[in-house]
Amino acid sequence: MLTLKIACSEGARDFFSSKRELIQLHETDYTDISVVILTDQDLEMIEEIDRNKFGIPIFVFSEASEYASLELSARVYRWVYVPGYDQSILNIEIENAAGQYELRTLPPFF
Repeated sequence: MLTLKIACSEGARDFFSSKRELIQLHETDYTDISVVILTDQDLEMIEEIDRNKFGIPIFVFSEASEYASLELSARVYRWVYVPGYDQSILNIEIENAAGQYELRTLPPFF
């Protein structure tokens, strides 16, 4: 059962696909989110996401820079350089990160 959603910026929406419910960043308080997906144009959002201390995995898609800065690489789960990336592999990585986050944060309902 896919419980938690994926929050993404408008610009990041075309870089991945998921069966999870997708919502815009401004539509959440991050309590119902398993992964956040941004572009390198949305980096100011990382501070807000970090502030909640939930430890939500953050994926950043960049068309301009192959590598994140040292500061950013410590704060994001995965930096993805768009030219040449494999969307199907990234979809799996996003789902794995979401699933692991759910395992860490949601209580078992037996």
